[in-house]
Amino acid sequence: MGRNVRDSNFRSNYGAVIIAIHRNGERILKKIGDVVLRPGDTLLLLADNSFFRQWYHSADFYLISSTEPISSKPLWQARFSLAMILTIVALTVLNVLPLIAAAGFAAFLLMVTRCITPQEVKNQIDWRVLIVIACAFGISSAVTKSGLAELLSHAILTCNQYWGIIGVLAGIYLITNIYTTFISNNAAAAILFPVALATARHLNTDIMPFAVTVAIAASFAFATPIGYQTNMMVYGPGGYRFMDFIRIGLPLQVIAGVLAIVLLYAVYY
Repeated sequence: MGRNVRDSNFRSNYGAVIIAIHRNGERILKKIGDVVLRPGDTLLLLADNSFFRQWYHSADFYLISSTEPISSKPLWQARFSLAMILTIVALTVLNVLPLIAAAGFAAFLLMVTRCITPQEVKNQIDWRVLIVIACAFGISSAVTKSGLAELLSHAILTCNQYWGIIGVLAGIYLITNIYTTFISNNAAAAILFPVALATARHLNTDIMPFAVTVAIAASFAFATPIGYQTNMMVYGPGGYRFMDFIRIGLPLQVIAGVLAIVLLYAVYY
């Protein structure tokens, strides 16, 4: 008590890592190592199975509850998993197998070697995301057949009159980036790709730079926590607020967008 976590050598003394500290019912939003421990602090700890037996009857702690156990696997499985990632990349880059086939082959080997179980594979599939993507393809088809893609394409083509092809790239990027800020990146890419395709046809040019623009713009979503899956993953556990993403993510999104457009123009034109 009265010492910060770093100076107390908490990890060495107790064989556990402090993940978070709560005081008076609220999480302390500062570096764990700088927090000065006080009586009554609630600690979220990551520890092995022996921690409970060793410290349950100690006066140092009062155990409130235990969480779900985190499985620990042999080191060779971690190395084998890393090797599988490199194998996927190599097979794809060398055109030995398509990406989906290489990933499926690696997943099969991981299950055969018991690095993962079929149940774990099943649990990792986010059916909600798949449904959103499937619905997005339906909306994408509607955007094309209803003429909305052509309408948006003509609006983007006006940029060509004033700023040339870089203006067109910027227009496609901006619309896609706005979409992906409020819906998933997969859905945004599926909806805006027909617009990019129609624009390329009107300009009688290669679709590739426009497709890449859509792909990049759909992934550069930093301004809101709902724009990308990883944003949501850190939103709650990190103790962030919605305004944190706008304050930091929006300038980052603008900077990344400008750099992306300039680099796309330099590479393709």
